Amino acid sequence: MSASVRASGVGVRFLFDRDRRVVTPRLARLRRRGTEAWGLREVTFTIAAGEAVALLGRSGAGKTTLLRVIAGVLPADEGVMEVEGRVASLLSVGAGLMAPLTGRENATLLGVLSGHTRRDARRRLGTVRERSGLGDAFERPVSSYSQGMRARLGFAAADEPDTELLLLDEVHEALDHE
Repeated sequence: MSASVRASGVGVRFLFDRDRRVVTPRLARLRRRGTEAWGLREVTFTIAAGEAVALLGRSGAGKTTLLRVIAGVLPADEGVMEVEGRVASLLSVGAGLMAPLTGRENATLLGVLSGHTRRDARRRLGTVRERSGLGDAFERPVSSYSQGMRARLGFAAADEPDTELLLLDEVHEALDHE
């Protein structure tokens, strides 16, 4: 299978209470004081198999929101998002890593969260350790890692042979600190 993405009229709405905290649509209706902001509105595009695409824009333009919709982490409130192929995502480097857990434990957790069985996630550990280049640090808590080490662990855990679509977001933050 080859990966492709098609968005047609995609929109994502965020609802806030009066203190500007994000709330659910049901809670906003109950409070009737909520306000809304559209993170995405009428987004339409197609990415064919084999294409590499970069999203560029100012802060708050909706780049991360769009990647989250493509990854299936955030549902669209309007329109249709179709994604074909196996997706791996690294959205906001370090997100999803648990500081008190070791690199090994985090790699297992990330594997399970990306849809692998616990057994398959454990079987991939040698590959993740090797790709990350962390050496013995793989057995230490992530709280002792630099941002670059966290990024390498995240990349290694997300980079799978059967991944057809890899989504990356805010990777520069980790690389800027090394």
